[in-house]
Amino acid sequence: MSLKMLFQDLPVNVVVVGLLSVIFALSLLQHLMMPQLRDHCLDTLTRGSWLPNQNYTWEAEGCTLKQYKPKDITECYSNTFSLFIGDSNTRAKFYTFAASISPGFTSLGKAHTDIPAYHSDGTLGAYFIWDQYLNSERTQVVLSGVLPMTLGGNTVYKTPDLLVLGTGVWHLAYKDQSGGIPKWRDTIDAVAQTIMHDKLHNNPPRIAKQVYLSPIHPVVPEKLAPHHKENILPEEIDWLNKHIGNFAPAIDIPFAWFNMEASTVNQTTDGLHYTDQIESQVFNIIHNHNCNQKILKSPPYYNTCCFRYPQPANIVQVFLVLTGLLYVLIGVPYVMKVFRRGGKTDFNDHTDSDGDDGEDIDYIFIKCLPDLLQKTITATCRKFCPAKKHLNALLVFLGILGVMYFNDRTTLFDKMQKNFDSTTFTVLFVATIILGGLTTMARIPSSPSSSLFLNRDQTEEWRGWMQIIILIYHYMNASKVMAIYNPVRVFVAMYLFMTGYGHFTFFYKKADYSGLRMTNILIRINLLALALSYVMNTSYMDYYFAPLISVWFLIIWLTMRVYKHRNKQTGFLVTKIVAAAVICTVLNELISFWEILFSATNAVFKTNWSSSEWRFRFGLDIYIVFVGMLFALGTIKISESRFIQSPGFGIAKRLAIPLSFIALVWFGWFEATRKSKYSYNHIHPYISFIPILAFVVARNCTKTLRSGYSFFFAYIGRCSLETFIAQFHLWLAADTKGLLVYVHPRLWYINFAVTSFVFVVLCSLLNQATGVITEWFCAPFKSQESLSASNRPRHHTPAHDPNLIPISQDNSRETSQSPLTKSFYQNDDAIANDNNRKCNTTEKSDVYEEIGQDIEMELMASPNQEVSPKGRDHDNNSSTNSFDKTVISIPSSPPLPPSSSPSSSSSSPSPRLSKYKQLTDSNNGILSPLTIRWVVIIVTISILNRFYG
Repeated sequence: MSLKMLFQDLPVNVVVVGLLSVIFALSLLQHLMMPQLRDHCLDTLTRGSWLPNQNYTWEAEGCTLKQYKPKDITECYSNTFSLFIGDSNTRAKFYTFAASISPGFTSLGKAHTDIPAYHSDGTLGAYFIWDQYLNSERTQVVLSGVLPMTLGGNTVYKTPDLLVLGTGVWHLAYKDQSGGIPKWRDTIDAVAQTIMHDKLHNNPPRIAKQVYLSPIHPVVPEKLAPHHKENILPEEIDWLNKHIGNFAPAIDIPFAWFNMEASTVNQTTDGLHYTDQIESQVFNIIHNHNCNQKILKSPPYYNTCCFRYPQPANIVQVFLVLTGLLYVLIGVPYVMKVFRRGGKTDFNDHTDSDGDDGEDIDYIFIKCLPDLLQKTITATCRKFCPAKKHLNALLVFLGILGVMYFNDRTTLFDKMQKNFDSTTFTVLFVATIILGGLTTMARIPSSPSSSLFLNRDQTEEWRGWMQIIILIYHYMNASKVMAIYNPVRVFVAMYLFMTGYGHFTFFYKKADYSGLRMTNILIRINLLALALSYVMNTSYMDYYFAPLISVWFLIIWLTMRVYKHRNKQTGFLVTKIVAAAVICTVLNELISFWEILFSATNAVFKTNWSSSEWRFRFGLDIYIVFVGMLFALGTIKISESRFIQSPGFGIAKRLAIPLSFIALVWFGWFEATRKSKYSYNHIHPYISFIPILAFVVARNCTKTLRSGYSFFFAYIGRCSLETFIAQFHLWLAADTKGLLVYVHPRLWYINFAVTSFVFVVLCSLLNQATGVITEWFCAPFKSQESLSASNRPRHHTPAHDPNLIPISQDNSRETSQSPLTKSFYQNDDAIANDNNRKCNTTEKSDVYEEIGQDIEMELMASPNQEVSPKGRDHDNNSSTNSFDKTVISIPSSPPLPPSSSPSSSSSSPSPRLSKYKQLTDSNNGILSPLTIRWVVIIVTISILNRFYG
């Protein structure tokens, strides 16, 4: 069986649902049986490892640590009092803490004595009591919980917020004076019993709100002084720590300290004490354990150690949860039918396995009600609930949203820190190339779109391999590696290039600027991002790609709509595009347009969008969309002209191919030699078109390259929008700052394989579901528009129209155009009929579905002529090379307006009334009922979020 057939025939829906069910069940069972693991507080204190290649950054097992800065520490410990008691190792922790809360604190000349540290307002913030054996009277006073107490001339009237105790090394180093291990055991047992008794019988505790008992720190024997080397033995330290472990988890004992220092033996000079860098990471464990719940109050939740996610409180979140439960309850019988037929979920199937029409649903949740009430509720549900096709899509969409919520808004699954490793990145990159190569196939020679310039499979493949590299880039946290960051910036520009290219082609050929078209695309692009912003309580701008391509679509729409009747005038159209680029530059760079706009939205809707971040995102690729528009226009004009037939075209092609490879090599050298990614960002908007256009030429330079494509890359490319957005909570975690763990943090590659498989399949289902939901949203208005269009008079183009050139000298009724032109305007019938291969089953509204397919071939033919698939195949078969085909048939002007039809009414409305009807009727204008409805819905939800979110 081929890989393609394996992808098509494998019941992946059943496999993924079964796999997720097992993963959820095991995680839930673990949480029920071991509740201490729910918030990862124990993991924070006990387990972890140093991240490789990260200059001593500690990673806790199963959660993501926050690297606390002075601002964070001040926020957590303001108006608090912390107390440290112990030996020199405990004093080292105090030094680290005091330096973070007390400006100007220095540890010079402060040894074997008590040390105070003050907040910036002069109040006592921390105090260290030198008591290497934990047996002094001051220690007994602290452990008694009696207040007030006097510490170095300072009177303390409140219970310490933080208490750190540590001893042991001095008992080993000076056994004769201290009494050795037996004395240490008696002391530590008494201290531990006192602390546990206080926690059990006093609420709040009287000794301290949070107590940490330090383990004995490891030593490096070869670096110890001679008298210490004889007395401080590693095996004795291990015994002491084993004894302390008997008091956990009743007492918080950060054994992670021991593990951190034991693996950094090169960071100590005397074998006992470690560098400030290590001590800073050591005490960062305490900050995470003690402060995360205090300062992590709202999304994004980048850090998950010792943290409990808040319960859903947003009114929209609650509404979505209740709606989701309702639809799940309604759809249970249908889901059962789906699994009975092997897990096949065909969103295009209007009939189920029982042969009904797809409208009636057995509402199992009302079976226990009286018959009359059953009939009433059933009739109401059938009237207001969606059909099975749409219900299935809603169930899938809401179900995957639920999976993302459990992934990234509960402690059900572990999260782990991102870490860039060049070896792992290389392995994944090579594996991607191999997988793409193994799934590479040639197009069937007789296929209508075979060997076409920028054909559909090729553009899907293009999006696919770019998306995979971008995903690996995010997964591996490679943004700091300039050699990877710069090409990824070009890949994002390639997406926007295709946005400009595809939308321009559609508007130029179809001249459809209707509210239905605009709403369809905007809903399709933003549905997932908007849903996630409410379900996850995040910002819409966090999913920046959706608003970015939405804004660019509106810019393209507005550019083409202004003076649309003159779009066929090349000079005027180029002037419009250049003017739009200039206006965008002025708005983004020279005036505070985004600040004004975002200030207004922030004030009205409480959005908290960052204008500086948006300016960076928008300005980084501010010209590439216009380059895509101009490239599409140039390609169309070349196809319309006789240039392809001339010798100059062959010369230009022979020159373009080597120049494209030279340009790619030059750009690779250029971006790799920049000093930093920031210096490259300044030049990126002006040179990104070079590698993009060079790639387009190189990818299409021969018939073999044009006709071959990778099925795997194309599969990912069809769902690229979903993978870009859903990765935030379905593959990554901690709001993109961590990695989702389904297996175990230590089994990195296995976890990567499992989460990747689930992620790709669910994104494919998301793509299908969002397409059907978009169709459902727009269906009533689409029907009205179709009805209105059916009542309009048809306009026939004379058969002798000189703009239509027959494909051959036979008497065939079909007319055609050059294969180069068809690559932009022809639907691929072979692919359109293969519903199992398509991710989007609705009208081609996806921003990425515009290339090579969205412009129907019928536009090229006379309206009174039928263009059959056979005619298209004949056209394709008659060509040996799409670059050399010279026959063209493109109408030079758009269809006549209804008022120009001979059959139209002789009386015409006033110009003002005509203008109003153009703006409002039949969903064709910006003030159409469809547009107004969705504006009202979005504004209403935003206002609810403003006052109740």
